[in-house]
Amino acid sequence: HRSSNFKLKYNKIIHNLTQFVSSKSAQVFTGSGTLANEVMLAHLSTLNEKGLILSNGEFGSRIINQAKRHQVDFVEYKIDNDQEFNLETLKNLVVQNKTDWVFFVHCETSTGVLNNINGIINQCREQNIRVIVDCVSTFGIIPINLSKVYMASASSGKALGSYSGLALVFYNELNTSCNNKVIPTYLDLRHYISKNAIPFTLNSNALYALGTALELIDIHAKYKKVSSSKQYLRDRLSGLGLDIIKGENLHPAITTIEFPSTIDSIQIGEALEANNIFINYKSDYLIHSNTIQLCNYSDCDREELDNVVNVLKGLV
Repeated sequence: HRSSNFKLKYNKIIHNLTQFVSSKSAQVFTGSGTLANEVMLAHLSTLNEKGLILSNGEFGSRIINQAKRHQVDFVEYKIDNDQEFNLETLKNLVVQNKTDWVFFVHCETSTGVLNNINGIINQCREQNIRVIVDCVSTFGIIPINLSKVYMASASSGKALGSYSGLALVFYNELNTSCNNKVIPTYLDLRHYISKNAIPFTLNSNALYALGTALELIDIHAKYKKVSSSKQYLRDRLSGLGLDIIKGENLHPAITTIEFPSTIDSIQIGEALEANNIFINYKSDYLIHSNTIQLCNYSDCDREELDNVVNVLKGLV
């Protein structure tokens, strides 16, 4: 990672990353999407500012928990898991609490609810408030423009189709004024910038795979295809009488099914695995709500989707 050739490849990948989401700059870390959020919160903890963190589910609550560990100065705006944030309420909370920034997840992955990223960005810009957003579940499948945010997180895995293990932080104009708080070097974005972006060892194989994925992906074609598959799958599942989280603003690749107490979601997940159908059902938040999720991040055709529905039909 000290060679000139590696730095050239790294800079090309950074360029492609920023072009992909229209941000000015990006930084790659070895770690998961959670690490990217840690980096952003560590940065926020060094600012003499107060923030507002939004939560409508498990992943918004995780950010709140992380922020407390970083001793970030913030207040919360929490609503029910399947609800969407009210922009007028957001506006009033910003004024009442005199906040300088707003942090939220683009997709509340625990339910698949897509938060109104453009509406929140525009509302905050009207009030001269910075926006920080977690795009881990939407990066690589939903076209997003990050030119107007302060910072955003993503990862190399999930929808982009590369190897997991790289955390991505996008940023535009960083606030240069900071307090005297000392944060871990590995989480210090300013340290990476001062060292020309590669102060520590990076997984070169994962980085090159990320670069290849960026060159191959057609984000608009992928979004269109996955959205079409989503509607087909949900229509088929509704025909089984299953309780599917519905709404206009849902992630195109995530279908969330809630079961009554008479059906055990873990048994359903295990039975699907026995049929070579691998879903999301082992997470604590899903077990707690007796819920499973079908995540169609890849190019599943209708025959494959029909197979999922037919196997589920035999189980419920």
